[in-house]
Amino acid sequence: MSDLQAALQSLRTTISIVLEARFPMVVAWGREFRFFYKDGYRQILGKTRHPGALGTPGAEIFPEVWSVVGPEFERVRPAFVALVGHGDVIGKPVRQALPDVEGQGYFGLLDRRSRRRGRATRDRALGSVSRSFATSLAEWAAT
Repeated sequence: MSDLQAALQSLRTTISIVLEARFPMVVAWGREFRFFYKDGYRQILGKTRHPGALGTPGAEIFPEVWSVVGPEFERVRPAFVALVGHGDVIGKPVRQALPDVEGQGYFGLLDRRSRRRGRATRDRALGSVSRSFATSLAEWAAT
């Protein structure tokens, strides 16, 4: 699997989790924290930022506050890298990929959500995510 393919799979998986959530959520992806969000997050962005914010770096979406918010995004990155930065999580079951989170309630939450929603809903969401974001991500990665 190439680095781009791994990144696309990782993005698809992450966005599928966001799409299944009941709350407005955003994925701030990559070095520039490019925003991918579900419909409920549009209200947070407001009419002047949506739809232009989709796939756009956070600093360009919120230039007036990025000097405050940006460092917070950067502060979180090392914790994420410490948890999954080893790069061998793609294609693995969550329990195998992230054994360190066992006992924190995360696996149970995912299990309950999967049983309620079912694979068909998840597959439809992933299909639309991959079609709508794959081209954008590939173009961005090539720059």
